[in-house]
Amino acid sequence: MGDSNSKIFYNSLKARSSRNTINRIMDNRGKWLEDMNDITEAFTEFYKTLLSGGESRTQVNLEVVQLGVRLTDQHKELLSCKFTDKEIKQAMFSIPSNKAPGLDGYNSQFFKTAWPIVGKDVIQAIKDFFANGKLLKEVSITTLTMVPKIPNPSTVSEYRPIALLFINALLNCYAAD
Repeated sequence: MGDSNSKIFYNSLKARSSRNTINRIMDNRGKWLEDMNDITEAFTEFYKTLLSGGESRTQVNLEVVQLGVRLTDQHKELLSCKFTDKEIKQAMFSIPSNKAPGLDGYNSQFFKTAWPIVGKDVIQAIKDFFANGKLLKEVSITTLTMVPKIPNPSTVSEYRPIALLFINALLNCYAAD
């Protein structure tokens, strides 16, 4: 049976989708919200309030920072070294081919196979990132997922946010098998 096109399979998919969707939430005033825009606003408002914190946050003591261990000039030089085209290609080709694809649907096998066509662009994108510290918005996508802290959450505070940063396959870090 398993994954066959059966009624049981589709019902289990519908049940899972229902569990993974926030259909209603109680805001901080005790009002139930069912409109998706209202639910989104409730989460946004909750975390803006939580993270603004104002004066309750302790300021960093710069004198303590100055006393800490610092990078040597040699360490700084190692961190700012330039990558060669060969090193970038080696890093890309060291990513296991069967790893999960990025949000664009392409895994590293695509880039390895299409390297004669896309290789120069991949290398340039990586060099640009290390030169200016910025990624194209088409390359980097962050998804915020709300994970329930309890079995049947009803308020925003009963969810834990998990930020997932997806860097499309052209800049994937290589993960261990």
